[in-house]
Amino acid sequence: VFRWLHLLAGIAWIGASFHFVLVDNALEPPQPDDGK
Repeated sequence: VFRWLHLLAGIAWIGASFHFVLVDNALEPPQPDDGK
């Protein structure tokens, strides 16, 4: 039982990490290109 809980917790943790990274990148306003 603990093995399954640990496995599900790991999957949820990784999934949440990817989700927050994608959401943060999507909500971030585009940076102006000063190099041009």
